[in-house]
Amino acid sequence: MKILVGAPVNQTTEIFEQYITALREMEGDFDLFFILHNSPHLKPLLNDNEYIEFNTSTLYKPHIWNPKNLKEVGIMRNMLLNYAKVNNYDYFLTFDSDQIAHPDMLQHLLSLDKDIVGEVIWTKWKSSEEEMPNAWMSDFYEFGNFPIGLFRTPGLYKVGMIGGCYLIKRNVLLAGVNYNPIYNLSCTTWEDRAFFVRAAVHGFECYLDTSYPVLHLYTTTNTC
Repeated sequence: MKILVGAPVNQTTEIFEQYITALREMEGDFDLFFILHNSPHLKPLLNDNEYIEFNTSTLYKPHIWNPKNLKEVGIMRNMLLNYAKVNNYDYFLTFDSDQIAHPDMLQHLLSLDKDIVGEVIWTKWKSSEEEMPNAWMSDFYEFGNFPIGLFRTPGLYKVGMIGGCYLIKRNVLLAGVNYNPIYNLSCTTWEDRAFFVRAAVHGFECYLDTSYPVLHLYTTTNTC
């Protein structure tokens, strides 16, 4: 079984070093592959076969998104999907570069045997707000009648969309699910929404696991 772990990356050296150290300590046999977005300073932390560079004129401010940088992130995420597909990977774990993985997370997600399954990440988007999860039920970020606090209980929950950390089976890649915006759905300017709308249309369900919560270094990071 071949497994790929990766992400587009625009990150500080300090945060990326913590991120990559945790990934290398994660249990299992897998390959790493990243797209370094205007980030040549990160190359010393990776082996030559673990990255390619994607350089653009875009200047990012942390967590401030606009149509141009959202489009670039979608392009890079599609590049990763294609890399996993053409290199015959059975699974691709997309794992953003401001997160710290539990050592057992990957093996646990594999054991769940789902087409798409993520791990919970709690984030306080603003200091005055409560922490919120990286999964939701529909649309841009809607929960309907689902009690969000249930994600605090270890278990597996069917959800509509996930961000930041999710494991994708090869059959999803082969079906053509991707991050391109859908012209008549405004929320799909955000690439993860586009991915999960397509996944649903193709008949794939997605789940969120809450057994090994991911640490999110959101407040001190750059973008990806």
